[in-house]
Amino acid sequence: GALPFRLMSQDRVRVLEVGFGTGLNFFLSASLAALHPSKLEYMALEKDLLTADVISPLEYDQILTKPDVWQSYLGWRPKVDTHKAMLSSVVRETPHFKWQNSDLSLVLGGARERILELESSLSTIFKEGEVVQGSVDIIYHDAFSYDANSELWLESFLKHLYILLKPGGVLTTYSVKGIVRR
Repeated sequence: GALPFRLMSQDRVRVLEVGFGTGLNFFLSASLAALHPSKLEYMALEKDLLTADVISPLEYDQILTKPDVWQSYLGWRPKVDTHKAMLSSVVRETPHFKWQNSDLSLVLGGARERILELESSLSTIFKEGEVVQGSVDIIYHDAFSYDANSELWLESFLKHLYILLKPGGVLTTYSVKGIVRR
């Protein structure tokens, strides 16, 4: 779909993920980006970041085309777990994870609150000085489930995501819940 095409046709591809979870979307995206010259700038919002101890048994390196992204990430994660304990309620961004041509920024805290901050600071976070509206190529809306996080599936929240998309940008989700599709 959208990511391979953009990696082939753009110098830089910006992805925003709502709900980082175990990070599988990032690892798949970074593995794909490693096959292209484009830079992948990936920002993920996560309310409750899973610890390195929880994710390390997942063995994602067994399913990735570029398994060293997983090993590199696992080596980086203890630094995040230490840093996370020091984060204030104002500064919620972890140190960046850089691997080949991919750059991951994790923004911790509730997505509703963080998405409003992104509307005013996304260009700073991505370090390019572009206007915020229309600065994201692809959004992975992986906010667990409607039943668990109904506020992240409301039209008002989805409008904020829409504002962040470039014209022709793509928002994708795993949700098939009727109220979300409508």
